[in-house]
Amino acid sequence: MLQEFRDKLRGTTAFILVAILIIPFAFWGVESLFVSGGSSSTAVTVNGKKISELDVTRGMEMQRQALLSRFADIDPTMLSDDQLRKPVIDQLVRGALLTLTAQEQGMAVSHDTFNEIILSNEAFQSGGRFDRGQYEYQLARLGFTPIGYRQVVMDEMLANQLSIGIQMSALVSAPQAQAFSRILLQERSYHYVALPLSRFSEQVDVSDEQIAAYYETRREEFREPDKVVMEYIELTPEVIEQFVDVDETVLRDRFAAMQQDAENAGASWHLAHILVAAEKDDSNQQKIDEISQKLAAGEDFAALAQQYSEDFGSAEAGGDLGTFTPESLPEGFAAALEGVDAGELTDPVETESGTHFIKVLDKSQAQTLVFEEQRPALEQQIRTEQAGEKMALYLERLKEETFNVDSLEHAASTLGLEAKISEPFPATGGSGLARYPQVVNAAFEEDVLEYGYASEVLNVGEQHYVVVKLKELQPEHLPELAVVKTRIEAALRSDQARQLADDAATALLAKIEAGQPLAEAVVEENLDVQTVEGATRFDMRAQPELIESVFGHPSSAELPVSGVVRASDQYLVYTLTESVDVSTADLSAEDATALRQSLTRQQAGRELQAYVESLEEDAKIKVR
Repeated sequence: MLQEFRDKLRGTTAFILVAILIIPFAFWGVESLFVSGGSSSTAVTVNGKKISELDVTRGMEMQRQALLSRFADIDPTMLSDDQLRKPVIDQLVRGALLTLTAQEQGMAVSHDTFNEIILSNEAFQSGGRFDRGQYEYQLARLGFTPIGYRQVVMDEMLANQLSIGIQMSALVSAPQAQAFSRILLQERSYHYVALPLSRFSEQVDVSDEQIAAYYETRREEFREPDKVVMEYIELTPEVIEQFVDVDETVLRDRFAAMQQDAENAGASWHLAHILVAAEKDDSNQQKIDEISQKLAAGEDFAALAQQYSEDFGSAEAGGDLGTFTPESLPEGFAAALEGVDAGELTDPVETESGTHFIKVLDKSQAQTLVFEEQRPALEQQIRTEQAGEKMALYLERLKEETFNVDSLEHAASTLGLEAKISEPFPATGGSGLARYPQVVNAAFEEDVLEYGYASEVLNVGEQHYVVVKLKELQPEHLPELAVVKTRIEAALRSDQARQLADDAATALLAKIEAGQPLAEAVVEENLDVQTVEGATRFDMRAQPELIESVFGHPSSAELPVSGVVRASDQYLVYTLTESVDVSTADLSAEDATALRQSLTRQQAGRELQAYVESLEEDAKIKVR
């Protein structure tokens, strides 16, 4: 259980570390972030703990980018700061409450745990090994100092330590599991036929008169709002990289520093140990002797660690301590490891904690790097760094060149950039350039829309800048019938096909309810009857709407019972013939355990939510 807790904590923490690194931040350039939170005003205080405006801004951008990555066509108005600020603050408040509560309850995260995760994180590695230069570069790129980054991550680890502890305490009783299994695992058998709309579309004939009538009665539905076509220039580090030439001397110097870091790192050891705690009266000697004898006899080290080790944090993992560099080795271990190879045991080591029996699970020597193998990565790293350094200069030049100009073409040519043309978009935004709320707002500002000025240079993401200028205004208008005729014809055809399908499904259902079996009722329709035996609520053999309807009938319903499901592209007529309850007693031990675990996870989520809500009720929260 303790090891499971540790694994969960480490896994969650690794996700946090990666998330912090890969999520882009939309600020006013990296320079403004270099001291994380140092000069940012306070946005919220939670029981005295301050949450800065910088934290809130970062959280909003993280949420914005996450939504954009998941939903490409999301309404940009849903991504404004006004929309995102409250849910982000709520999330930050909950995290702060969990962190503070964990600290009050005496929980802590060791620096060794943090270091171990940092050393093993691929984002901080070069050539498969931890690279301090890469680590510091990644942090600086995102505006963190090492101390600030450590604090942010360790706060997250503390909050997760408490939340995981609460969730792992959740219990589901056997009667609860039994009651839920009757609902969750119930099996039902049914027959059904599908009436696809395409079957009826062929029977539909849409006339010009119908199209014209549809247009006249629904004219306003086709009205197009004001739309703009924008000329724009984008500026990102990736754009600037094309102007960066990597000097060979700089490249060689960077490789030399990288090689030096690899040599300084020296060997690393993956270790396991068995600890016998120190006793003033040497009453532990018998235990030490017993372990020594069993190890000498070749007994399994991991099993002995589970049996004897008094380091309960590692005992359940067979004594596994993780991987250490020379700098991170526990006191007293370094000398004992001299000359010991992977798979071998050291002599017993005495420390203040007690007697350690140490096994080297794996050992690696300092890596010798090959310049040509590292060249591509180093070139890209230097190119990215230098592009970032040139960003401020290009940004200032972009502002100067686009101020009060008739066209962005000249500014783009002067800077070696490209002036692009957007697709038309309304004030509600859209896709492409119009997915950025900052761009949409600027495009419809008076100076840009009415007077034709170029916008200010807009920050729309992490070192991602855009300036826009009106290319064309497409005023609100009602399109001619010829423009929307195809849309209207498709809508009429769909409506009429759906009505025909509805009539056919209703007629078929009437036959079945009159006592005619489904197979006989569809003979004249030349439809195939599908049979599903023993379906569960999670069955993938039919559409979700059909499963929902089949399982929507109460267990007490007199069978057979039939129904119609109106799906998006077809109608489904079914007859439910059998319903069978399944209890946990009918499950294999493995399935019963999986079910219990699933229920426990759900219960854990509810308990954590209730716990956080109780913390919020008692907290002193001040939003500025």
